[in-house]
Amino acid sequence: EQVIKYKINRESEIQPYFDRYVEKMKNHRHFKSKKSHGKILIYSDVKLRFPPMIYKSYFNASQTIILSKQSQRDEYFGIPVHTIADNEIDSSTMAQNYIKMAERIFTRHDQHPIFSQTVFQNKFIHLIPEMVNLLVALDQYYDQHAISCVIVGYTGTPISRVITLLAAQRGIPSICMQHGSILCKVGGYTPVLATKQAVYGPYEMNWYKKRGVPDYRLAMIGHPRFDIIYTKKTKPRKQFMKKLKLNPKYKNVLIVTQ
Repeated sequence: EQVIKYKINRESEIQPYFDRYVEKMKNHRHFKSKKSHGKILIYSDVKLRFPPMIYKSYFNASQTIILSKQSQRDEYFGIPVHTIADNEIDSSTMAQNYIKMAERIFTRHDQHPIFSQTVFQNKFIHLIPEMVNLLVALDQYYDQHAISCVIVGYTGTPISRVITLLAAQRGIPSICMQHGSILCKVGGYTPVLATKQAVYGPYEMNWYKKRGVPDYRLAMIGHPRFDIIYTKKTKPRKQFMKKLKLNPKYKNVLIVTQ
């Protein structure tokens, strides 16, 4: 009770709490306004669940970039692939400064229920060099490329979260795809950090609304893979049954396991 500044008593308070911090970052005066004539940046390391048809049909190769932490390919369906590793520079001095800053904070809060825990301190300090290196590399990337929109598959990982927040800092809108079926109450689905959170249907819309995400931050788009149900040419039933050596007199049961 003595160290808790803000209490969250209802699920609807979750998103507004985080929004206060994200709003402070948006359109930072240090950066120019968003580059509306830039390219679409797709971060591909976290599953987007885009089948090849999506890339071919909806993304102009000359106006799109795929970003990966490390990649063995230079392009994907004609879309150029860039790597974060190509923008990394020596940031060890900066990382050490942040480590010292963190250690001073931990010392001042030696009675704090979390900050005083050795396990938490070690984990936090261990992550600082990696996070600083990532921030510096992505900061350089945004400086060197005109980006108009960012698409990520999830904002629960450090890289996708940094990509999204640095975009917000520059006034660049972002879209986060739904990361699979929502089968639990947390699991990285909240808070929503992107400008728009794409969802599959009404259930997910209501799920996010209950947690304080406003309507204008949500976009119901369905599952990207479901498009092929209507666009892909399938084999006639007789041909399919013959190929699998199934008896056409019996009904077939499809069990989806994954």
